[in-house]
Amino acid sequence: MFKQMLTMISGEKIGFISPAGFLFMHLFQGAGWILLLAMAAIGDSWGSGLSFAVIHAFGLGFLSLAVLSVLVHVLPAACHVSVGEKLSDRWQIGVVVIGASLVVSGFGLANFRLSLLGGLLIFISIFFYVLRVSYELFKRSKSWKMEPWLLGLMIWGSLLFFLFGISLGAFMLYHFLFPPLPLSFAFLPIVHATLMIGGWLSLIVTAVFSRTSGPTLGFTVPFRRACAAWGTMAMGILLGVIGLLAQSRFVWISAFGISILAFLLYNGSLIPFIFRSHSVNPVPRRYLISSVFYSVTGVSILALFVLLKLPFSKMGLLFIFLMGWLGQFLLAHLYHLGPRLLSLLRQGPGDLTPPLALLDMRRSLLTFFLYQAGIGLSTLTLLFQKSFSTETAIWGPIVGILAWTSLSLEIGSAWKKASGVSSSQLLVNPMVKKL
Repeated sequence: MFKQMLTMISGEKIGFISPAGFLFMHLFQGAGWILLLAMAAIGDSWGSGLSFAVIHAFGLGFLSLAVLSVLVHVLPAACHVSVGEKLSDRWQIGVVVIGASLVVSGFGLANFRLSLLGGLLIFISIFFYVLRVSYELFKRSKSWKMEPWLLGLMIWGSLLFFLFGISLGAFMLYHFLFPPLPLSFAFLPIVHATLMIGGWLSLIVTAVFSRTSGPTLGFTVPFRRACAAWGTMAMGILLGVIGLLAQSRFVWISAFGISILAFLLYNGSLIPFIFRSHSVNPVPRRYLISSVFYSVTGVSILALFVLLKLPFSKMGLLFIFLMGWLGQFLLAHLYHLGPRLLSLLRQGPGDLTPPLALLDMRRSLLTFFLYQAGIGLSTLTLLFQKSFSTETAIWGPIVGILAWTSLSLEIGSAWKKASGVSSSQLLVNPMVKKL
């Protein structure tokens, strides 16, 4: 165990994605499925502490930690922003791991002071991270090339949404524990979800995919389309937050329309490239197709919920976007970045072993189908909680746990293969060199 910990620390020094961050985000995903099973088994609904624990295990522990683990590589490699190259630049990942653990544990144990402490730790770490990125991004902006600088600007803007979302979450917890004013903040959870899912996670994957589409698909999504989708989406989210805070139905309905336009721009860029994909590694494409399906489904259900006020569960809506769309989007990248990370840890910084060499296609296909079954069943039972018995509701999380277990076995198998594979004996996909 001690030797493996040393390997993880040395892996941080390689300058690639954070191995410690990827390890903990995988553990958070497993915790999310286990908590969802506990929630289904006792018949808990949206609004309970356990439901908040599930959402934050997936959204904060799994997705946000995964993105931050990738950013420490993308910022210096793609944006020429020297934040993340050194071990000392990655301390915020450790703080987010601790903070997310406290947030999830606090909600699960109904100890909201613990969750508040975790939220404050994450806020402090992201605040200093944003300051550092701001300094590096703007100090030499006039001398930089336009595309890397714009990508850095989109990442910076996404991080600001994360910072505001975290601060609002901490404020809500503080108000719940120590109510300073006799005011109603019933609409703030919706604002918090909009900032974190619509603002932070949706915007960051839109920005980063303009860089990672080449290695994962074999095609690079045109950067101008990514910029147009990001800018339109950011405008819609900002207007939506203003409309919710002002409690103006006209404003947030208009914001929803702008967000739909951004959604069309995003998927209009992505879908043609997915179906024309010629990547050597076919696994990411499967998850990307499923991700697009759930994004279309989620936006359609959200439109029915917002415009027609159909009685869908809020927990189900959040789950569609967190695990159906964004979760599978990140799983697609895990099947490219994960094997690359393992081979670098085992073979050294100069290794160019293609990800496909470390994968077992039959096992990967089994994992994919298990994820589709687990996410699909969980989505149905969460959207229509009152229509399903406890005996039925538990099957989605159970299959999700099986999918996560299968993925864990794949990671273990790839780790063993990485020690015995020589990249010089394999046909290296040239797209690997891009990331």
